[in-house]
Amino acid sequence: MIKHPIRMVLYVAALAAIGFVIYLLFPASDSSLTLEEATEQIEAQYGSTPTEITLEDSVYTAVIERKEGLYKVELSEETGSILSLVSIESNAGQPIGEFISASDARELILELLPPSASIKDLELIEEENPPIWQAEIEYMDRDGGIDLHAETGEVIRNTLEEVQETSYLSEQEAIDIALQEINGIVDDVDLEESDGRMVYEVDIEDQETDEDVTVVIDAVTGQIIQFEY
Repeated sequence: MIKHPIRMVLYVAALAAIGFVIYLLFPASDSSLTLEEATEQIEAQYGSTPTEITLEDSVYTAVIERKEGLYKVELSEETGSILSLVSIESNAGQPIGEFISASDARELILELLPPSASIKDLELIEEENPPIWQAEIEYMDRDGGIDLHAETGEVIRNTLEEVQETSYLSEQEAIDIALQEINGIVDDVDLEESDGRMVYEVDIEDQETDEDVTVVIDAVTGQIIQFEY
């Protein structure tokens, strides 16, 4: 009657001992990047020390400064891979200030319009970079748009302007700009319109990471707008 419970105790103890040995031989490993490792990886990738870095939902978000301006970098905590690199402020931009009022924005836009044109809608979009006053314009039998810098009143986009010959970068110039940032093989180059401006999208296979990267370049100025991974 007594042997049975003793045998069970010994059996449980043996299992516990086996589990402990397995734990010692194969300890659980956490491959997640630490804050220091994430910082070092960003520095190694872009040659710039993050001015700030935070972790949320397993994604490190950092701000770095490059010669073109400020960029936001997103890095996976689990894999260490770069998720995105987005321009948030150009060095050519104006310092951040207060937004101009809706009435002032309307007056500035009306000065740009021909007599028969009218403003159908005017909206402040703070999420844009830079923030803009976006106007929808009705002119004769066509619709157009005008975007003003919400802080300075500068015209960013005006689709009602007379068509003028625009000088774009060549494909080769766009490729050269992209390859200065990413060491790899160019798979494709496209000239497309994005958010009211013409951009080159240069697809590159990164030879160092074997990742496919799309470098988005302003087709007029040559500024790198975004890296898409």
